[in-house]
Amino acid sequence: MISLLPPLQSVSKSVSILFCLGCLLMMAGQASAYEKVYYTQEQALAQCFPSARSIETIDISIDNALKQTIEQRLGFSFDKNTVQIFKGYSTDGYLGSALILHEKGKYEPITFMVHISPEKRVSNVILMIYREKVGAEVRKKRFLRQFFGKHASSSIVVDQDIDGISGATISSWALAAGVKKALILSDEI
Repeated sequence: MISLLPPLQSVSKSVSILFCLGCLLMMAGQASAYEKVYYTQEQALAQCFPSARSIETIDISIDNALKQTIEQRLGFSFDKNTVQIFKGYSTDGYLGSALILHEKGKYEPITFMVHISPEKRVSNVILMIYREKVGAEVRKKRFLRQFFGKHASSSIVVDQDIDGISGATISSWALAAGVKKALILSDEI
């Protein structure tokens, strides 16, 4: 008698492999399971430029010389080749610029917008998307207000001039680094 079914051992191996692949796919999908969108790009821009009559979007290429200058001022590497800047204008004139940054938290990027006034000082920081399981307290105004008024030559270091949040240490550092990056980019561009 000839059996058309594969041997039981090979079925068992196939099922095990499929089960493992399914588990891996489920785990990969859970990386964004904690993603919470607090503001869309349009909503964040409206918060930064409430009186704007127009908002200009500018894509800027970062050449090697500018990248080196930025890295030297930051004290750490800068890995972007382009930057998008939003400039707001009202009937009274220029309202400043805003940048969207994606800084790595513990596992996932944190997306936020930094509004820089015409005087080149931080006037708002808006956490747009948070993707980590814990640490979303960095979106609270009491934390974000610490950045207001900072400028490119401010130190902006957690535990020095920025009070970090317990349980959100890495996220606190990520936002501090991103705000510093936004100020230096705004200053250099």
